[in-house]
Amino acid sequence: METKKTNVKIKENKKRRISIFTVILIALIIAVLISIGYLIRYVIINIKYQKYTDKMYEYGYNELYNNKKASATEKITNIEIIKVITGALKNTVSVDKIDLSNNSLVNDDDKWYEFVTELGYNTRIEKEELDIQAKKIDAVILLTNMVEKMLGKELKPITLKMSDSNLAKFTDDTKDIIAKAVALGLIDNSNSELSDKLLIKGELNKLVITIVEKYSTMYYENEFYKEQDGQTVKGNIVIDDNKKPTNYEYYPYIVDNISNDIYEIKFKEYTSSELQTPKEIYSYMRDLYMQIDELVTDYLNVILNVDYEKITINDFLDSIDNKVLYGITEDDVKDYINYVKENKIKIEGSAEPLLPIIYYVDGNFLVRTKITFKVLNSETKYNLLFGDETSGSVKYDGNEYTIYVDFPTGMTFNSYSLRAKISCIAENIIRSNGKIEIEK
Repeated sequence: METKKTNVKIKENKKRRISIFTVILIALIIAVLISIGYLIRYVIINIKYQKYTDKMYEYGYNELYNNKKASATEKITNIEIIKVITGALKNTVSVDKIDLSNNSLVNDDDKWYEFVTELGYNTRIEKEELDIQAKKIDAVILLTNMVEKMLGKELKPITLKMSDSNLAKFTDDTKDIIAKAVALGLIDNSNSELSDKLLIKGELNKLVITIVEKYSTMYYENEFYKEQDGQTVKGNIVIDDNKKPTNYEYYPYIVDNISNDIYEIKFKEYTSSELQTPKEIYSYMRDLYMQIDELVTDYLNVILNVDYEKITINDFLDSIDNKVLYGITEDDVKDYINYVKENKIKIEGSAEPLLPIIYYVDGNFLVRTKITFKVLNSETKYNLLFGDETSGSVKYDGNEYTIYVDFPTGMTFNSYSLRAKISCIAENIIRSNGKIEIEK
């Protein structure tokens, strides 16, 4: 009898152990399936938003996130949507580059918040909510507000198909913004878009890239022309890959006011330093584009507009001194000025930098530039432009020129700015409609 009881207990213990083992096994299987589910979701989300994530890094807007990462699956805070949207539309990662009414603010987050709130762009987010997780609907409303009010775009709302019960929590003004957001293509015309769904970076990346490319806000010249001529736009970003140059992958963006064949001219061959393409330097050079444009234009306009009857050493020196790397002295220009007078040289011309075609090689930031000039008078065909003498003897066999050069500039010591390098324009020519020859 005892043996039978013992056997029964052993069987019961085995059943318990099997039951426990089964439960643990099932739990492990469920955990693995859940993990696989999260992994699949992670991969799907990353694939879905990959091109927008890549663009955020190319344009440098990832720097606007708190952790400097544009990872698609990460959730974000309200202050981050304010910084990312505002910085992208202003084409800067520095709040100090935008206009601020209160310069006494020290905290950058406060500066970003005040900028969007004081100007009426932010109608949803309270200051005490800056560190809570952001909702997609709030980002959409903020972005739409800024497109209309900051970019000055006229948006026509469309009839909303959402139910009255879902729209009831919004004011009439907000409903109008939502209708404009639908028209912009930022959200679908459905009830699900009005939920309190938390935003992930992939979604914000898509929203932001869609707008900055639609309105070409990253093209620096548009901002300049808006300041000068109201809402005039100088150039538009080309979105269709079929309309881009064959080497478009080297550039942060393609703008349509530069012909494709100019983009396709090969970069200067390099020796000691590795080439950094326009795309590779864009994120840290973007804020200097306006300065670079002004520098190259002003420097070249000085040396392209020379009149032997009016030129003086002091005037020439004053016009060029602060534009040249390492400065320039009277001795540097004296021989050229005397040469101009002796040979009665009279030239007029202009220069147009073709950004974003700027790349780095062998210690130089080379700016692709279109130069046009006429030789109105000269008793010599040699060394007409300042800097020609650095190559010995440059011969000009014509009177009118349209040339393209990769103009050399250099970074100043301990200063985040560029200056022109005194050089022979002929050495930097990559295309010319007339004969300019360096004679050795």
